[in-house]
Amino acid sequence: MVFLNKNKFKNLLGVSLALLVLAFSAQDVFASNLSQLDLIRNQMACYQNINPTEYKKLELKLQKLISQNNLDYSNQSRFEDVKRLIQEQKYTIAVFELNDLIKNDFNKSQCYELLADICLKTQKPASKTAYYFKQALSEDNENVSATYKLARLYLKENKNILGTQYLQKTVELTQNPNY
Repeated sequence: MVFLNKNKFKNLLGVSLALLVLAFSAQDVFASNLSQLDLIRNQMACYQNINPTEYKKLELKLQKLISQNNLDYSNQSRFEDVKRLIQEQKYTIAVFELNDLIKNDFNKSQCYELLADICLKTQKPASKTAYYFKQALSEDNENVSATYKLARLYLKENKNILGTQYLQKTVELTQNPNY
C-alpha cells in the first residue's frame, strides 16, 4: 500500500486537474471547429448558386479553417461527417457535401443512397426519392440496402409490381455467395 503525504497528494491532484482542464479544452476546441465548419458549409450551400463571389470568399474561409486547425477534410472524412450531419438533422449541409462528393466521384452509390434517405426524412416526393435510389443502383447494381429501400418505397406508394420486383432482387442479391 502506498501512502502519500499531504504535499505529494496536492501536487498529484493539481496535475490531475490540469490534465482534465486540457482534455476539456481540447474537446471545446474540437466542438468549436466543428461548429465553425458547419456554419461555413451551411453558408456555402446557401450562396452556391446565388452569389459566386460570396461563395468563393466562404471557400477560402473554409480552407483557412481546415489548414489552421489541421482538420481532416478528405473525401472519406467528409463522407463520415455526412452521417453525423444527417443524425443532427443538418440536411442542407449534408446535401451540399454529398453533391460535392458525387462531383469528386467518391462513393457515388452510397452518396446517392444517403440523398434518398434525406428525401425520405424530409418527406420529399416519392419520385425524387426513387430517382436517388435508382442513381445509387446505377452506380452499384448490387447495393442491397438501396435495392431494399427502393422496394419498400414502391410498396408504400402502392406500386406493388415494382416493389415486388425490387424485393425479389434484394433476395437474389443476399443469396449471392459473393455478398
